[in-house]
Amino acid sequence: MNLIGAMLVMLGCTAAGIIKAHSLSQLDKTYSTLISALMLMKSEISSRSAALDDVLSIVFGAVTGDAARFIEAVIGDFSKLGDETFCTIWSSAAESCLQCVSQRSLSALKALGGSLGRYDSSMQCEAIDRCISELSAEQKSLRETLGANKRMYVGIGGAAGLITAIVLI
Repeated sequence: MNLIGAMLVMLGCTAAGIIKAHSLSQLDKTYSTLISALMLMKSEISSRSAALDDVLSIVFGAVTGDAARFIEAVIGDFSKLGDETFCTIWSSAAESCLQCVSQRSLSALKALGGSLGRYDSSMQCEAIDRCISELSAEQKSLRETLGANKRMYVGIGGAAGLITAIVLI
């Protein structure tokens, strides 16, 4: 019975490591989706000079995951636009829906919210380019260590489980 309990503890700790490793892969996907969404926004703003609510509706249909929740939160709060600025709506949605991204990326996204819908299309596209550049740099940094970090989390989880199992036996 002790052996079964020890094995369950070991498997549980290993599973926790695997879940953490999976979250790193999800973060990489979130960065990719955000970059794609911003590229689509830039395309819509520069080519069609579309209104911001139309652009966000188009982008919402093309993204998934945390990026979709972020865009959905912005669209959902459009009704507050008279009482709050778009920048405030954008920033609060970013803070609540994109907690997984780095603080640097979050700051870049918040800064972008101050430019969207406020300036002409070329200035908005420049702001989007700056944000894409920042997100791409963060994603590159993540990808450089992604494989090693995933192995580390699985290894630490397995080792912690093994040590705990040995102590319990």
